[in-house]
Formats: sequence, C-alpha cells, structure tokens
Amino acid sequence: MKYIIVYPESHKHLGIFADLNDNPEVRSYVAEQRIPRNKFGKLVKKIHTSGMIAQYVNLPLKRLWYKKLKFDIQRNEEYCVIIVDAALKAFKIAELNKLFAKKNIRGVLCLINSINAHSTSMYEIKSIIPKVHWADIYSFDPQDRAKYGFKNIEGAYYSQKEAEHIKALYPEQFKTPMDVYFTGGLKGNREKLVVDTFEYLKERGVKADFNILVAGNERLKNHKFADAIRYYSGKWIAYEEVLAGVLNSKVIVEILQDGQCGPSLRYYEAVCYNKKLLTTNEYVKELPFYNPQYMKVFHSPEEIDVEWIKDNEKIDYCYNGEFSPVGLLDIVIK
Repeated sequence: MKYIIVYPESHKHLGIFADLNDNPEVRSYVAEQRIPRNKFGKLVKKIHTSGMIAQYVNLPLKRLWYKKLKFDIQRNEEYCVIIVDAALKAFKIAELNKLFAKKNIRGVLCLINSINAHSTSMYEIKSIIPKVHWADIYSFDPQDRAKYGFKNIEGAYYSQKEAEHIKALYPEQFKTPMDVYFTGGLKGNREKLVVDTFEYLKERGVKADFNILVAGNERLKNHKFADAIRYYSGKWIAYEEVLAGVLNSKVIVEILQDGQCGPSLRYYEAVCYNKKLLTTNEYVKELPFYNPQYMKVFHSPEEIDVEWIKDNEKIDYCYNGEFSPVGLLDIVIK
C-alpha cells in the first residue's frame, strides 16, 4: 500500500505529521494557497476568504486560491489518499470523486477539528464533506463519531519534537520557571473563562504564562490584564516557542472552545512531555494515558486545586510514541 497525505498549511507549521517525512511509502503534500501578485488581488482574496463572512455565508470558488495538486498514480499500485480536514478546500468535489472511483484508490478524510467548532475552516468544509465519496471518515472527536458514525483516528497524528532542541532554540524562555502555561485564541466563547482563570491563579500566587491571540475587532479592545497576559495578533506563535512555554511550566491549561469534545494539542503535549493537564474537557477521562493524578477537569476557576498545581511531583505517562502518525497508516486501511 502506498499513501498520499494532504494536510493544510497550518499543520506544516505545527509539524505534527513530520514522522511520515522519511517513510518511502508516503508522499506528503501541503494544500498551499496562492499569493496574489498585486494589492487588488490581495484585497479580493482577503474578502473572499474572510472568516467573519464564512460564519454567515460560505462563498463559492474558494478552491481557486489554492495551488493545483497533482498526484502520480500508478495503475499497478494500491493507494490510500488521506485528506486532513481543511485541506479539503483545495479540491473540487468532482475531482475527488473521480479520483476515489478508481479501483486502486481508497479515499479517506481525517478530522482533527470538531465539525461544529468555531473554526473558519470547518464552516467552509462541513457542507462539502457529505458530497465526497469517502471510503471512511476518521475523527478525533467522540461526539462527532457518535453522531455521524465516523471512525476513531485513535490520536495518531502528533509527531513529538526533541525537548533539548526546543530548549536550545529558546534559552531565554527557561530563565524564569512558570507554574502554568496557556495559549489559544478567543474564539469559541471561551474569553471569559480564560481571563477569569488567569485572574484566579494570579491572585493565589500561581506563576501563569498566558498567551492569547486576538483577531478582527478584538485587536481594538482594551484587554484585561494586558500588562500580565501576552496578547498578540497577526499570526500564531511559532509552535517551537509554544513548546518552550510548555516545557518551562508544570501544568498546561487547556480550555476548549464550544462545540469541541476532542482534545487539543495541549493534551498530546502533556502526555509527550510529562506535564500535568488542567482541562475543561470531560472526555479526557476516556482518552488513553488519562491519569487522575496528573489530569484534572474544571469548568470554573473555583474548581482549580492550586496546591496540586504547585506540587513538584514527578510526572511519567510512560509514553512510547503511540500518537505518532506512523500509526495512522494502519488505522486508515482498517
């Protein structure tokens, strides 16, 4: 079996499929957007692909902003073509259905975002998904699996980076050890809980490293604790810098957006780098490596055990590469 995997540009930045790079049976493609040559083209693209507009109306022909992807398919080989959620925007529906109709091709979709999450990408693709003739659809979200009959992706989509490499890249980050680390955007109705959590921890002497992405009109607001929380805009923090924050803290804070029940990358980071996890995700109790000693669920700041955060106990999940996308190759042909 040969594998073709297509993932969005955002996942290239994260490097979560990097473990597949040296596999001779896998060809990886990034669904890259075209860059307009002039200011007018850039303005048209910005309007056409606006996340604000996508929440209310999904404008057609957005595929035109993506570079054409061409696969070298041999008749005498068997292929599994894996499309990773938002990369679906780079294809015509008819194009995929024609490809998947070939007898030697198995076409699958892998979702590592929730169908009803507050994500521009999901707004744009969820109406397209049922129109494509998939052999199977795999999801990380337990509610989506139950509701739509998707198969379990089994967490096999996270390539761990070397901790020593991260520390060498950001030595300044490790001069001031922190108790907790949070990073995320204000989408998904989580702004109040994020800020209230920071306030609760700060008042109790917890050293909290909070990083919040603001976009659109949020950039114009006067944000609470702007002197202590890092508010930033434009683009996400480099993922290696996020990992530096993770490695420099005892506890990772995961606050999911409304509509998401699957884990964010914070869960995988906690397991891979042996960190405690403070999460709003009730379903964490059903995930592999869940340990009530190391992982706590909360829904309001008052539920947080500050002494548990400050405790210096040794954490060991006994992780041995189970989340690597190398395992995905077996999962998608079951």
